[in-house]
This record gives sequence, structure tokens and C-alpha cells, in this order.
Amino acid sequence: MLDEFAVVLARADHAVIADIWAGRDPDTTITSADALARAVSAKAVEAATAPGSVERTADHLAERVRPGDVVLVMGGGRSYVIAERLIALLSDASAAGR
Repeated sequence: MLDEFAVVLARADHAVIADIWAGRDPDTTITSADALARAVSAKAVEAATAPGSVERTADHLAERVRPGDVVLVMGGGRSYVIAERLIALLSDASAAGR
């Protein structure tokens, strides 16, 4: 479903793709976050990125999210860590006046 995901994600202003969680299929050689980011980038105006782990993805987002932005986090496994960490990072930055 790589192409189908790429078509949909290419409609977003920006797509940031964390490492893919192999919940049902433990074969991680089928595809990767980098492959999906390349497929999205081929169809989008703005290039997609694949920073890596959910922690690195949250860190990546925290450096780029600005007031008024909407961030949608979805996925399986530990994807909830992206949202939790992003909120914590942005709250810390706001408290520090950044």
C-alpha cells in the first residue's frame, strides 16, 4: 500500500514519517519509512522526511512546528510517543520563552 499512502500523504503541507512499526508483519525488509518518504516526495510539492525513531521524529517536529500549525499523529505501536514528547518539548520551549 506504499503508493496509496504516498498519494494521501502528499496532500499534506508537510509529511514527517517515523520508523514503521512492524506489528502484524515482522518482515521489515518489505518497505521503510525512508521509502515512504521518497514516494511521498515524488508526488508532493514539499519533500517528506523520515527522521527515524518516534523520539527523533518528535524532536524533528519540535524544531519546526510553529504557532497555528496542526500536527496529526497516527500509526500503531509507539506512535503515541510522538504526540506526548512533542507536547512536552513545545511546553518546555514555551516556558523557556522560545
